[in-house]
Amino acid sequence: MNKKLIFSIIITILAISAVFAYQKYGKPESVNPDNGNTPPVSNENEKYKGETILEADGWKKYTNSYWGIEFRFQDKEDEVVVEGGSNGITLSGEKDDYVYIYIGNIHSLDKITLKQYIEERRAWDYWQMNGELISIKEITNENNLTFTETSVDYGKSISKTYFIEYPKNGKDFLKIFIGTNQQLLKEVVNSFRFID
Repeated sequence: MNKKLIFSIIITILAISAVFAYQKYGKPESVNPDNGNTPPVSNENEKYKGETILEADGWKKYTNSYWGIEFRFQDKEDEVVVEGGSNGITLSGEKDDYVYIYIGNIHSLDKITLKQYIEERRAWDYWQMNGELISIKEITNENNLTFTETSVDYGKSISKTYFIEYPKNGKDFLKIFIGTNQQLLKEVVNSFRFID
């Protein structure tokens, strides 16, 4: 036999043997000291997700353990999508209906209160739109939570925003506001509650 052919066959056998040996013996095994009982490591954003369930009365209830909040809303067409994120919750629908629940901090060096934040226009004049404040008042929902409600006229529409103190997860206030759906906003605000 030709020496080159014998040499090629030996090299091929050695290469196949090396691959087989690596797969069988050389591949490092994952160490799992609790025999597979540890849940898989999740994406950082997974912690912000909540759960929406359909209740017997036809309303949906959204619960978010990370943010410690819960609320109910009607969704007869089954079109409202609720998403949790690092700044709060968004409810959106196919008809551009949406409600935002923003959870944040008062970014001020002079340490003002939420009431001062609202009164000084910082809270309700978001998006740097020129709006005219119509009213600031307190409202109490069905769970005895008191919100500060602002009504602002932006020319084409009057927008309501609801504020409440939120001393959790390094944040200090929560505001609920809308894009277009006033009814959805009322349902969320009226049924809103904090959970442990």
